[in-house]
Amino acid sequence: MAMMRSTGAAGQELLQELEDEITGKRKGVEWPWLHMRNMFGTIRPGEFTVVSGTEGSGKSYLILSLLIHCQNLGLNWYYLPMEESPKYWLRRFLAIIDNDWGILDIDPIKANRAVSAISRHSDTIDDIKGRIFENPRSPIGECGNEYMPDIPWREMAAEIGEAARFADLLVIDPVTMIDFDLDGYDDDDRQIIQNTYQGQSQFVKNIVARIANSKCHLMAVTHTTKDGESIQGHADWGRFSQNSIKMVCHEEVESDIIKMSDICEDIDDDVATHSRTIHLHKVRNGRGSRRSIACDLDKTGPRIVEHGIILKAKKRR
Repeated sequence: MAMMRSTGAAGQELLQELEDEITGKRKGVEWPWLHMRNMFGTIRPGEFTVVSGTEGSGKSYLILSLLIHCQNLGLNWYYLPMEESPKYWLRRFLAIIDNDWGILDIDPIKANRAVSAISRHSDTIDDIKGRIFENPRSPIGECGNEYMPDIPWREMAAEIGEAARFADLLVIDPVTMIDFDLDGYDDDDRQIIQNTYQGQSQFVKNIVARIANSKCHLMAVTHTTKDGESIQGHADWGRFSQNSIKMVCHEEVESDIIKMSDICEDIDDDVATHSRTIHLHKVRNGRGSRRSIACDLDKTGPRIVEHGIILKAKKRR
């Protein structure tokens, strides 16, 4: 097989792609926050983004807020939770939409507030609940004999390929719940075991190939290593993704930032006190690679609040 070949069809393919964008057949997604939009660029179809973060950093709130933004734009998105039930996540969607931390509490008064919020946002909530897939890790079996089913990576990759046929944006949260050491079953229904790292590498290559020519953008939420520096698992998560961002929770710090304007490129210097930072490790279609954004979770509700782009420290000579 020839590894290198040229094609004269690229020009015509580009024109067709541009025509599809003009007519709205091919759609991109923009982040709902100004600085993320400017630094990340467009969330493009056929691409793969890895969103990593430490436990409790707020990465799921980041993703849910993006999905609500897609909902408001009329895009066809789907969310595959690998932890908890759809009911659990629907409550979090509701808390973000109504911007009320109390909706997440177990309390009669706050439960009444949640009921009122459902009534106010009934059409939106009805549509969102149909876009949250069942958790494939949900325990099955009779009471007292429940067990958690296996999720072989190859089966999950096939499910992703099927969903990519109709979704504009598909999120898996978190991918660490997939059984990467399980390659499926043989003819006698026995498990085919393999090295976990090898399974992760094959999974990443498989899903990237499945979405490459689709209208779908795939986002995989995962964890970082214990030191919080790197994506947990095989290096192919970062190697084959077009974009890689990390959300970190930390003690409150002061950072010198620049703030951009909604209507122009005017930039103001400022100082922000923040307890979360979004690191843009790699962005294929934007200018923000290696930049960081100061942010927080709102004190009123679980919404992400941007402060600005963190200024890089000047190197000393």
